[in-house]
Amino acid sequence: KALHIPCIHTYHTMYQDYLHYVANGKLIGPRAVKTAVRNYLKNMEGVVAPSQLVYETMLAYGVTAPIRIIPTGVEVNHHVTDEDTQELRQQLGLTTQTPVALSLGRLAFEKNIEDTIDAFKEVLAQNSAAKLVITGDGPARQSLMEHVAALENTDNVLFTGMIDHADVPRYYAMADVFVSSSQSESQGLTYLEALTAHTPIVVMNSPYVRDLITDPSIGVGLDDVELLATALLPYLNKTAQVGDVSKRDAKINEISAEHFGTEIVKFYEAVINEYQTDDERNSDSIFGAFSNPFKR
Repeated sequence: KALHIPCIHTYHTMYQDYLHYVANGKLIGPRAVKTAVRNYLKNMEGVVAPSQLVYETMLAYGVTAPIRIIPTGVEVNHHVTDEDTQELRQQLGLTTQTPVALSLGRLAFEKNIEDTIDAFKEVLAQNSAAKLVITGDGPARQSLMEHVAALENTDNVLFTGMIDHADVPRYYAMADVFVSSSQSESQGLTYLEALTAHTPIVVMNSPYVRDLITDPSIGVGLDDVELLATALLPYLNKTAQVGDVSKRDAKINEISAEHFGTEIVKFYEAVINEYQTDDERNSDSIFGAFSNPFKR
């Protein structure tokens, strides 16, 4: 601010969903988050929201800076072969015919992975050969493993722990369906990563998910976690309608890192072109514009 440099903030985390990490949620409440965010962002010349959900949250918080919805881009060009996926399945003790649902990400309580495990018990009642692969690590891992044991599903639910980032595309590609019961995603980058592997997703609905899933080839968004098992079974049983693959491919192009780069640069340029220093706002002097090196 002192150097008269316009600043843009990207808001990705729905902090109100993470308050339990601070003194079990007793120290900071949602109202404090709203106030803190509004006060911080009032000094910004622009805000990037990765989804409609974040955009609407910013408006509800009273953010006055210009907000642009620009979904975060992901790498879309992966070189995963059939041999790669078969090798990974063998490492996990799976055959090429094993129906596999994948849950990948940080094992945190707010991700509601326990709901996925509960739903998978219903899946197994109709397809006992199915497997749920839970990839990642985090504070909820021990609790989740104990929950699986209590349901007597340890043979069908596999915990891989943390994996190398380079191996992530192989995990998406070897699965028949990606599943998430999280309701705290501001965008859901794992959803996009699964999509780039051409793996359908079954996730909880949000304004962002409704914009993302525009065809059965992409997946299914659910309003009720109780429907999770019903939505997973067609993909695991290989009976799901494929949908229009061209729509999926078009969506993959929209979420590419290249497309993100193009859109973010446009926003930077717009903010620079509109930028005014406090001196310029408060002065009628014809010399005001010369004090701002970003003003064109």
